[in-house]
Amino acid sequence: MIRTCLFAFAIAVTPIAAAQAVPADTATAVSAPGRPAEATALDAGRHPAEVLRFMGLKRGDRALDLYSASGYYAEIMGRAVGPRGSVLGWTPANFMNAEGRQTQAAVHTRAPMSRSSRRRPTPSRSQPAPSISP
Repeated sequence: MIRTCLFAFAIAVTPIAAAQAVPADTATAVSAPGRPAEATALDAGRHPAEVLRFMGLKRGDRALDLYSASGYYAEIMGRAVGPRGSVLGWTPANFMNAEGRQTQAAVHTRAPMSRSSRRRPTPSRSQPAPSISP
């Protein structure tokens, strides 16, 4: 009896769980209008749809584009996760210049669910890491 109830409950809950995990529409994210020509020219070599499928992004996910630089993947990922998701493109401040900041601001304008963070790295005068003894 308990097995039957648990089985019935599992069957009833399965459609709810499947509905919550909607895969990202990677093809639409890559072919979205408004992407700059410089970015779409890179698509042939970078295969962004395949990369996004490999990432396993779903609608509503939160993702990180580490060392985002031009925001190429942050923009596509932001479109893929949709308005309920978000993407943080992170680049250390010492790797950014005025042109990079303008590029990332433009990415945020085109894909509002992507944003950038430019934090300063820790100073080199910090304490050395303790050595580990066997």
